Amino acid sequence: MRELKRFLAQVQKYDLIILDELGYVPFAKAGAELLFEVVSRAYERLSLIVTTTLPFEQWTRGHGQRAADRGASQPPDPPARSLPNPNLDSLLTLKSIYKKAYRFYSGVRTGITPAFTEKALTNMSNKPKVCIGIELEDDLLARIREVCDVHVLDFPSTRANILEAVLDVEGAVGALKLVADAEFFDAAPKLRVLCTNSVGYDPYDIGEATRHGVLVCHTPRVLTGAVTDVTMSLIFSLALKLFQHASFVRSGGWSGRESPPSLGMDIRGKTLGVIGYGRIGQEVTSRMRALGMRTLWNDIFEDLPEGAPESEYRPLNDLLEESDFVSLHANLSDTSYHLIGDEELSRMKPEAFLVNTARGGLVDQPALNRALKSGQITGAGLDVLETEPPDPEDQIVGLPNVICFPHIGSATVETRRAMRELTVENLLTGLTGNMPPAPVNPGVLSG
Repeated sequence: MRELKRFLAQVQKYDLIILDELGYVPFAKAGAELLFEVVSRAYERLSLIVTTTLPFEQWTRGHGQRAADRGASQPPDPPARSLPNPNLDSLLTLKSIYKKAYRFYSGVRTGITPAFTEKALTNMSNKPKVCIGIELEDDLLARIREVCDVHVLDFPSTRANILEAVLDVEGAVGALKLVADAEFFDAAPKLRVLCTNSVGYDPYDIGEATRHGVLVCHTPRVLTGAVTDVTMSLIFSLALKLFQHASFVRSGGWSGRESPPSLGMDIRGKTLGVIGYGRIGQEVTSRMRALGMRTLWNDIFEDLPEGAPESEYRPLNDLLEESDFVSLHANLSDTSYHLIGDEELSRMKPEAFLVNTARGGLVDQPALNRALKSGQITGAGLDVLETEPPDPEDQIVGLPNVICFPHIGSATVETRRAMRELTVENLLTGLTGNMPPAPVNPGVLSG
């Protein structure tokens, strides 16, 4: 029933409704009555009511009689502006119409679709309201304002301010730190599209989003190269002890003729174990293989993905035992949380390194701290931590065998711009009811 109520609330905002063969769709009494209420409430102000395959008059006569037989109220008389079998090419293609449909009573698809495209939005009297929770360039913000009523949150915003801001919005753009849980979605009954400006979406409860009919989008692909660059930088820095040598020079050790740090090691011929064989894991594998490393991979699947670089699959424990470098590229979820803990670290070689440019929660950080202090593993390169920024008392960032970056995996001018562009594209396309470039739960649109 939540979707029924949401549709009733939204229908008054649209200037066009498409009715598709409703006379041939059997639905229960409550569904028929609701449909009549929708038409009654909306048709006086609609610019156009059309039926795609039969005249509106025919639909009202045929379906109204069947509804009457079940005791439902009669539909309203057809509005004078209705057009039988119109040519919709200038408005929308049928393909885009079918991209989005609403389920009414008992999950029966009725075929009613709010016809909604970015181009058509510019001429609508009631633009969809959206809330922007990240900083955007003026040109990207202007693109959204052209077709939406935009509310920009103050930075940073409190939880209470966020929940108040999403009360009546249909679209929202939030930072990764936004916690989109049941409370959030309950506070946003009109929300249809939620976009994050990141590839990760672990603070977003996708199950709750789907239950509330909210499409969640993220920004994969555009940051693959940048994150791979940082991963490779950490591997090289750990292997060659670059930061120790730079610190030696900066502290005056070289000019003071002091003994230099110990030598590093070649990466050629060493084994790299990649955990998480998605786009970034595959790109890291491809590049490091080209530089002479042997590579292994592990994921929740065992068959090499189509188009992926050749590499040897290993169960997790075997990969940990064989690898000189273990690089994490998995998504963070309930099943991958603390994927690397005391037991896993104990399986790694004493001379091995752990690299994490994915999510801090993949690693049990206290366990890693113990392993680094005890010499159980040689070192770690971290671009992410469980808590960001770290607590001032967090010892791991100050350990001599740790290189820690402040989550800069995507921190290039070009990559961050591309992420924001994709975020805007996701938002506007999702609001049209079409499939955006990067949906997390695409089934919301089809079901």
